[in-house]
Amino acid sequence: MPEEYLHTDLLEDIGLNKDLFISGQLSPKLVLLNKGDVIFSATDFLTPSTSKNKHKDITVGSFLILLSGKIRVDMNSKLGDNFLSYEIIEPLEACFITASIKIRDKVFYANVSSVVESHVIAFSASDLNLALKLSSVFSDIVLKTYTNKLARLILFFDNKDNDNKDKKDK
Repeated sequence: MPEEYLHTDLLEDIGLNKDLFISGQLSPKLVLLNKGDVIFSATDFLTPSTSKNKHKDITVGSFLILLSGKIRVDMNSKLGDNFLSYEIIEPLEACFITASIKIRDKVFYANVSSVVESHVIAFSASDLNLALKLSSVFSDIVLKTYTNKLARLILFFDNKDNDNKDKKDK
C-alpha cells in the first residue's frame, strides 16, 4: 500500500496497525477505479479468457473497503435478469467479492462496477482472514457490513413474499 496511506487515520479507522503493512504481514492493495470500470463480473470467473476486469488484484474471495467514490453491485440471473442491486457509498463500507449466491434454489451472479472514480483497499482472502484474527475493529466492520446486507436481503424477500401474497389474494 502506498506510503501516504500509512500516515493517515485510515489504518486506525479499520483497526489495523501500520507496522503490519510495513512488515509485509498484511499486503492489501490500494486500487484506483475509474468511472465505469468493471471490478468483477461472474462471467470472468466462469470464463476467464473473456475477462473485462482490468484489476487483477480483485478476484473471487477479495474483500474491498471503500475509501472514496461509489461501487455498484448487481446480482443477476444466468439469463441476465436483474435480481438485486445496491451501491456501496459510505467510506469504510465493504464488499466481499463472490461469483454467485444461491437463494431459494436459484443462482444469481455478481457484477461489480465503479459508478464514479473510486479508491478501495482490496484484501485477498488470506489477508482478510489474517486481518479478522488480528483486529476486533476490523472484524466489527466486516460484521456490520454483512449484517446490513443480510437485512437488505431479508427485506427484499419479505417484500417479494408480500407482493406474491397480494397477487394471490386478488
